[in-house]
Formats: sequence, C-alpha cells, structure tokens
Amino acid sequence: MKKALIPILSVLLLTLAFTSCDASIRQDIAGLMGDFSGNVYIESGMVDADTSNATAVTQTTASIGIGESAETVTGTADPYDIGISVTVSESVTIIKPQTEAEQEAIKDDLATAFASPTQTKQLVESLKAPASGEQKIAAEGTILVFNATLDQLKVELGAESELADILVELKLPAVEGGEELTQGDILILQMMTNLITNTVNTLNETVTEEGNFSTVDGDALTSDMVLSIVDDALFTAQVAEQLSGAASIDFSGQLDLAALLEGMNDDDLDSTSNQGGGIS
Repeated sequence: MKKALIPILSVLLLTLAFTSCDASIRQDIAGLMGDFSGNVYIESGMVDADTSNATAVTQTTASIGIGESAETVTGTADPYDIGISVTVSESVTIIKPQTEAEQEAIKDDLATAFASPTQTKQLVESLKAPASGEQKIAAEGTILVFNATLDQLKVELGAESELADILVELKLPAVEGGEELTQGDILILQMMTNLITNTVNTLNETVTEEGNFSTVDGDALTSDMVLSIVDDALFTAQVAEQLSGAASIDFSGQLDLAALLEGMNDDDLDSTSNQGGGIS
C-alpha cells in the first residue's frame, strides 16, 4: 500500500484520541467551534432564544439506532458496505452510517447550536437523557462491529506496521445492557460510524482493484479528498469535546501520539490484503 494511505487512516486514529489530550489541548480543539458571548436581549428575557437547531439534533439523536437507522449483522458481512468484512458469532444490531444528506443536516444543526451558549446548554442537557432500550442494544452491536472493523484495518495495514500495533489501542470499551448510556453516547457513536465509513469510502475511490486496499493509488488521493476527511475528523472531535458532559462512554482511546508519528514515517509500512475479520 502506498504511504499516502497512512495520513488518511491516521486522521481517523487522531480523532478517536483527541478527547484523551490534556485539558488545555482539548480546550483549544473545542475553541475551534468559536467563542461567542451571550446576547443581552436574550439574557434579559426580552427576546426568546432560537433553540430550533438544538431541538433538531435532539430529535434526530432520539431516532438513531431505531427502525430504519439500524441494521442487523449476521455471520460474515460487510456491515458498512465499504469492502471490509467482519464476522459475528451471533446476530447483532448496529447503528447504520447516515447518508451524505443526513450527515450534512446534523452537522449544520450542531455547528449552529454550538455557536449559541443558549443552544449549547440546552443541547448538552437534553443529550444527558438516557438512551432507550433499543438504542442500548444497537450501541452494544455498534461497538462490537466498530472494533472488529478497526481490527481488520490493522490486518490490511500489515502485521509489521507500527501503526497497526497502535490501532488495537483505539478500540472502544464494550458496553452491556445495564450500563447507563446517554443520548450523547448514541450521537457520538453515530458520528464515529460515519467517520470510519467516509474514510474507507475515500480510499475505495483510489484503489485500482476493487476491495483490495493494497492497490491504493496514492496519486489518486486529491487534496480535496484528504481535506474532507480532516474536516470530518476535526468536527467529530469538536462534538465529542462539547458533549463530554453528556456522554458516559470513554471515547478517548489510549493512543501513544509519539508512536503514531513514528509509525507514519516508517518506511516499512507496507500493506497486505486479507479477507474477513472476526469477532469472538
């Protein structure tokens, strides 16, 4: 695999690790959302605040992992339809990746909500609400499949890859039905599902042999492709930071940033292609 693959996958890894940075770094990341002062008319009660965006995010989140936004994975399957197969020992329900239009809609609502202190406060409070029973089941399956997909990406990067060794540390902690998952957890799981799907779809645009990531053509990775993944990753990190008070899952991961950077510069990061990951 050409080395151009490594920066794109590294964006994914860095995103999952952003919330484990020290407080000052995390505050800088959150600051990318903007530092907006309050509106004196709203604060005085003279004008009602517009909370439509926060409400829209809350309503969308309540539907994640339920009905058409969920799917069942059984046996060996490509759950995200991205050319990476995993195997589950028993049927599980997962959160489906959102469509491009759905992703843009929720991003727009989130960005607008976080630009307003009033909407931010409402959104964080509303997303502290517990996840439904169906959402908890979907969250369990989502984490299982997400971790298996990372395992398979590790295989595709190659057993000798330093980056592959780091990848294992990024898997999310498993959850069980009794855990107190929140709506905030469900929203971030949706965004992480979107992120991994978008990242691998970008790689799929550059392979010369469909489904074989060892044939990624580095020259076909345009700056627009890379920037789209960077933007997606940064936004996910920002949302995770803003909602840190409304989520109970530890989304931080245990990433050794120094080792990651060293891995990115390793001349021996060659890839081997393999079929099918596994979940015990």
